[in-house]
Amino acid sequence: MTRTLTPPGDQHVPERWRRYPRTPVPAGQTTLTPVTLALTMGMQTVAGEATPVPGLLLVPHVAGEPLRYTGNWRLVHAASGLCVCPAVPIVYAREAALWYARAGVDWDRPGAVVASDPGAQKAFSALIVELEEARHGRRPLVFARTSWVDWPPMWRIWRGGKPDPGAFRAYADAAALAGRGGEDAQIRRDASSPGWALRCAAASCGDGDAWFTDGWDGFTGPAIGGRSGIERDARADGWRDHERNHWICASCTSQYH
Repeated sequence: MTRTLTPPGDQHVPERWRRYPRTPVPAGQTTLTPVTLALTMGMQTVAGEATPVPGLLLVPHVAGEPLRYTGNWRLVHAASGLCVCPAVPIVYAREAALWYARAGVDWDRPGAVVASDPGAQKAFSALIVELEEARHGRRPLVFARTSWVDWPPMWRIWRGGKPDPGAFRAYADAAALAGRGGEDAQIRRDASSPGWALRCAAASCGDGDAWFTDGWDGFTGPAIGGRSGIERDARADGWRDHERNHWICASCTSQYH
């Protein structure tokens, strides 16, 4: 017997339930859409998530008799319901979409047209090989960015012809503090970079969370300094390097298996 979250009319309804809307989620507030998978045993409708590639959706992997969710994910061609990616952890399925976005194949076409396209067939075969290699190395399938950033010169407040010891990343921050000093002050930019900063190269790491930080006194900005020292500290903090210019933070590293 199928049960729902709606309680019988004679039971007490929690106030939080009363606040839930009973209408479909507006299209502008969701990336999910129904898609019918073409499986060996028949057709099965699931919720697919839009990807950066028109015509491809991210879907939960289902298998077995009876069908059950496996915990892995796949990419599916929306028009035909055919899967175009092996069943993998979600981090790899999302990166597979990014990989396809760079492959130059138009997936937003009928299934028969895509199936007869040599470029689509070649891309699918190449994806399988590269996914296997990435999983074997426990590394991303694609990198979103390079990791090392040569930090631009900092801004500094000068008073009486001498610079204050504190430096600022943005001119506005230095100017705001200089204006409170009650004396003549100048804002000047340093002549050279203060050093290097390291950021996670994984696509799943948001730009605001990607930096390696020093963590002292609650400071959460990028750690800036010599590369050898940052490399040492990053490794000690669980970061891994995949080629010299691509590092993955400890949190993202745990996703690649």
